[in-house]
Amino acid sequence: MAAQKFSISFDGALASAVRRAAAEEGVSLSTWLADAAEAKARQRHLREALDEFAREHGALGEQEIEELVRRARRTARVSQPRAKRTSKKRPSRKVA
Repeated sequence: MAAQKFSISFDGALASAVRRAAAEEGVSLSTWLADAAEAKARQRHLREALDEFAREHGALGEQEIEELVRRARRTARVSQPRAKRTSKKRPSRKVA
């Protein structure tokens, strides 16, 4: 899939935090933001699935939720930032 460019704006404090986080993980700003967007999209998809389940079967109890979270953490495909999943770190891109 071809990459698409976006123009985004952050306030100064958030921009600094995002740049710092990307640098600490050894990834480009684009990679860090793509990972964050992917995580947010997964959360939204999960919320929609849980809402649909609740409509069909009733809301989950606290213990059921805790057990699902435990299972999800054990079986998560993405449990670390991208840079920490591989032995090679990509150089981060300088962004002014």
